[in-house]
Amino acid sequence: MISQSRDGELISRIVNQLGVYPVRGSSSRGGGKALNEICEMAHRGYRIGHIVDGPRGPFGVVKPGLVRIAQYSGMPIIPTIISAEKKWIFKSWDRFIVPKPFSSIIIRFGDEIYVSKKLPGPAFEKKQFFIQNTLKKLYEETDLLWEVPSKIKEIFNHV
Repeated sequence: MISQSRDGELISRIVNQLGVYPVRGSSSRGGGKALNEICEMAHRGYRIGHIVDGPRGPFGVVKPGLVRIAQYSGMPIIPTIISAEKKWIFKSWDRFIVPKPFSSIIIRFGDEIYVSKKLPGPAFEKKQFFIQNTLKKLYEETDLLWEVPSKIKEIFNHV
């Protein structure tokens, strides 16, 4: 799901070039229609990707849209992070990163997280917080690996 903003248009064109179908909408504009489109696509067998902290942040805070998508589509959430050994970090609210040329990167996946179709308010918020903490932990663990290169070799020799 990519916002209907001008920035979203640029991102939408880029992901489209990469072979990813962008669904346009956000919590502030077109979100309901986008949610319906995503659920339809999920039921047709498409894989769905969603950035958790929304179009305005704050950084790392899981917004309700991710949980709603999992709730309505029946698909699990698979927490996924990317960490780069050497990177540029944008001075933007989302701290967007771009790996430097020839830098190593690690893509990590957490365990599947299922969301019940019926989830009362406090349980819904608890699920958001759980996902948020899972992602934070994945980032912290992975970023630490760059400080101890032997640890990376140890981990990947067991895969």
